[in-house]
Amino acid sequence: MIRRIAAFLCAVGLATQGAAAADSALATDFMRASDSTGFVTTGWNAAWLARYWNVDHYAAFSVGELDHRQRSLGVERRQRVVGVAFRAIDARDGTGTDLTIQNSFDSRRDRLLFDGSHVHLIGVATRVELFGNRAPVDTAVGLVADLHYTSGGLGIERRLSSRWSTLANASWAGYSDRGARHTLRAGLVYELAPQAGVTLQWRGKWSYTDRIGDVGGYFSPDTFSEQTLLIGWAKRSGPWRWRTRIGLGRQHVDVAPWKTVRIADLDLRYTVSSRQQISLQYSYTDAAERPGPDTNFRSIKLRWLLAP
Repeated sequence: MIRRIAAFLCAVGLATQGAAAADSALATDFMRASDSTGFVTTGWNAAWLARYWNVDHYAAFSVGELDHRQRSLGVERRQRVVGVAFRAIDARDGTGTDLTIQNSFDSRRDRLLFDGSHVHLIGVATRVELFGNRAPVDTAVGLVADLHYTSGGLGIERRLSSRWSTLANASWAGYSDRGARHTLRAGLVYELAPQAGVTLQWRGKWSYTDRIGDVGGYFSPDTFSEQTLLIGWAKRSGPWRWRTRIGLGRQHVDVAPWKTVRIADLDLRYTVSSRQQISLQYSYTDAAERPGPDTNFRSIKLRWLLAP
């Protein structure tokens, strides 16, 4: 598996030989995620950006480690990760390709993971996105049973007027225990203060689960729906760039009563110079996503990128 990843990196390097001259850079990532059940994931990642043009255009090789723990259940597992990444994004409109391929391994399992998306403009008002990923089921039961899922889908965003836009996407996720989830998302965005970067958003989500055999260890209701109202703020100011949202809504799981949803996220970037950037990503949700409807989830990720 590692040989395949190395071959992919070589192919990326050959494919970009004819492009403008590229430098190299280094990047380090630190992350921590936890939920209210006591499940905690910590990790680090070190990357050599072998062909680096800027923070949105590079090809990289990385190594890292992930540590999963739930002390109350005696669950503990450490995995090493090696991989490659390719990013070619137009910062003006967000179009382009972002792809990460990794091999996760320990004494019990060797598994190929990936996360990728490609965004394309059709005309001036429509964006189309293809996306997919393969990842472990990040819960205590999922870890012990070595569960993973593979998902993919298609998203469309359409600008309706100078202030209104709408979006929709459909996705499918297949789990290694033969469960499958089908999800439809929709949204409506109103630019409340375009110059300030403030938006009002409505987001809806509906899903159902196919069951073949025993399915469990992760959130897998027969039916699920969620409606959320959010306020967003995205802005650039000198070396700073940030995007944040806070939201409140309601969710419905199977035949249970409607419950309150709260979410918040932040993406903050500080460009020290053309060759150095620090970024921070944080998210919080108490929506039903991982172990079940009564848990909250927090994650934080810090990255430092330096081109010597």
